[in-house]
Formats: sequence, structure tokens, C-alpha cells
Amino acid sequence: MDPPLKSTFQQHGYEIESQIGTGGFSSIYLIYSLRYHQHFAAKVVSLANLTQTSTFESNDSDNIDDSCYSGANFAQKNIETEVQALIGLNHPNIIKMYEFFKDDRYLYIVFDYCLNGSLLDEIDAHGFIPEPRLTKVFLDICKALRHCHIRNVAHHDIKPANVLVDKYHRCVLADFGLSQTGRISRDTMGSRVFMAPEQISVTSKARMNPRADSPKDENNQNNLGFSDEDKCIVNKKDNGDASIHDMCSEKIDDFDVNYQNGHYDPMKADIWSLGVTLYMMSTGDVPWPLTSIEDLDEAILNCKISYPQGMRPELAQLITKMLTVDPNKRPTIDDVFRIVELNEINRQAAKLMPKVGSHRKVGPIPMALSLGSKRLIPGFPSRGSIHKYLIRKPQITQVPSFEKNLISIISVGDKNFH
Repeated sequence: MDPPLKSTFQQHGYEIESQIGTGGFSSIYLIYSLRYHQHFAAKVVSLANLTQTSTFESNDSDNIDDSCYSGANFAQKNIETEVQALIGLNHPNIIKMYEFFKDDRYLYIVFDYCLNGSLLDEIDAHGFIPEPRLTKVFLDICKALRHCHIRNVAHHDIKPANVLVDKYHRCVLADFGLSQTGRISRDTMGSRVFMAPEQISVTSKARMNPRADSPKDENNQNNLGFSDEDKCIVNKKDNGDASIHDMCSEKIDDFDVNYQNGHYDPMKADIWSLGVTLYMMSTGDVPWPLTSIEDLDEAILNCKISYPQGMRPELAQLITKMLTVDPNKRPTIDDVFRIVELNEINRQAAKLMPKVGSHRKVGPIPMALSLGSKRLIPGFPSRGSIHKYLIRKPQITQVPSFEKNLISIISVGDKNFH
């Protein structure tokens, strides 16, 4: 344990218990507050590592201010942005930040400790996230992201690893180190597998014009492609069966968008990342081929995505909407939220409807099937004249038990029944 790091924590009333994670240039520690007598998590960022961080130079000096991409200033700016973004966010599905401080060697951010790990851990353990938890988890993420977007804050790095699970098994959106306020972005951040086409377009340009001092991998190649997490996903990717069917044929050349000069809307990029995250949650896999960076980029830029057999059509349709190549045609987070809620209402209503020939009792009927609508109930028993079962004021005194129970239920919501 680094003595200066331990000493700084002690000065602020914390004891380090263990290291529980590492990132690109940061570490996560489990700490104990002597003041509040409870555990927290702390992200510790080395300033020495920040000075070694650099990105790319662009030949288009009119559109990219290279001073914004200089080593420590660029990375430290992101950390400060994280703090500023989190200070103004107070939501049960967003990680709570409690304290921020720094010394000569490290930056420290103290968060809630989510002892149940991340969604990536859950996917690794179970293969995928089944219903009904899938819908609940996704709605939790949507609520958190909607809270951010309303406040003009984009996350920039939505993925299963950045969705933590607290002690109540509630999902919370975390790691706002790449967050940024404002509607237009030129920063190309996040994990490549989850990047939107407009981000890939900018990073592809970066790989064509790397800085001389950019970090190199073991083959002395500029490492502007896969992150450590991307490489982990690559190693786990099953390169077996090819696509079953292709639902996304839109090409990036089919529209005109203003990210050719490195500008894009980070909120719309969040929606794309959310779509990839939903795909991974429901299948346990990512929708792209991961044989190489070039293959990955081509798949993303042309939206080459396939869905496994057995996936619910409404789920595939929602993912397809979010993975629209043209960012201007993607749904907003409010649109996504409404689609998910409507799909869930319809799914629950379908469970309540009796099958043809069934005489089981049913629960509450949706208000769309109120007596005043005079609509036929789908699946209603077909005995005798069909007019006998129209939803209207009954003209008979004795009805089978199923129909009697049904009328008694739906009459509660219709004041004009009698």
C-alpha cells in the first residue's frame, strides 16, 4: 500500500480495507468511514498516469483544438467533469458521490459502495439477464439516463460494467468520469464496442493520425482501438454461427450528419450505447464481430446486426430503433422509456386475457376494454351468438361464472354501466 495514499485517506477520516478494481489509470478501493461507521468505494486516480495519457493530433486544426487533448490536462478535465456532473445529480438509480479531494499525487472520489458488483458480473455469472428482471433493470437505467439528459448531462460510456447493483438489487448508473454537459461533443470517449457510428468515425480519423507519443501495445502499434474491457469481450466472444436474420440494413452513407468534422450529439450517442447494452443484457453477447478493430468498425458503421432466434419481436424492434445509424432518427430517452413501459403493459395485459375456451377467472382488465368502448374482448369464449358477448349493459339475469366475474370486474371502472 502506498503510504502517501493511505495517509491522505486517514486525514479525511477513512481507512483502506482492500483494492476492489482497476481501470485505465485509476484504482477502486473499499474504504471505511470512521465518521459514519460504514463502507464506501473510492476511485483513486494517479496524477503520474494522467501525465502519460494523450490522444491524437488532427490535421484539421480549424475544427479541433489540440490544446484540449494534451495529456494530463485532458484527463484531469474529465475527472473534474465527473465531479461536477455528479454533484448536481440526485436520483436513486445514479451513484451517489459524497466527497472529492486530492493531494500532490492522487485524485480521490468517494462513492456509495455497491456490494453486488455490476451488470457485467451478473451477465458473466448467468449468461444473460432473464425476464422479468431484464425489464426492471432496463427501466432503472432509463430512469437514470433520463434524469441526466433532462439536466443536459451525457454519460458517454454506458455499458454493463458501468451499471452497478446496490444492496437492494437496484441498478445504479456509475462511472461518470467521461460525462460532459452540453449538447455538442468532440471528445471520443468510451469503450469501442459500445460506441456509436459518429464516435467511431472520429476515432477512425484518430487512428489515421496518431500522436508520436500515443500509448503503444506489445506489437508497437498505436493502442487507440480496443480497451482492456473490449479485449476481454473479444476473448469471450463465440465466433461460431453467423447471423440468423438481419434487421438493420441502413448504411452510414444514406444520410448527412455533422460529425464529419468531429462534432456529434453525446445524448444521441448515449442512446446507441444503451441499445448495445440492452442487446448484451438479453443475449449475453455483443452484436458485432470482434475479430479485429476494422471488422468491428465496419459492422458498427453499417449497422450489421443480427438477432438470435427466440428473441421477443418487441425487444428486437426496440434495439433496432436505438441502433439506428442516423443519430437524428434515433429515439430520445423519453421515447425509449415510453416504448418499454407500453410493451410491459401489453405483456402484462396479455397474461390477464383468457385463452380461447378457457373458463379461468381473470384479474383487472385494461381500461381500453371498458364497457363504454363496446369492443370485443380478445379470447372471449365463443359459445352461442357472438352478439351475446358484446361489452354493453347485460340483458340476461344468469350468466356463466366466468362472464359474471368479468362483468363485475370491469363495471367498477364504468360509471355509466347502470
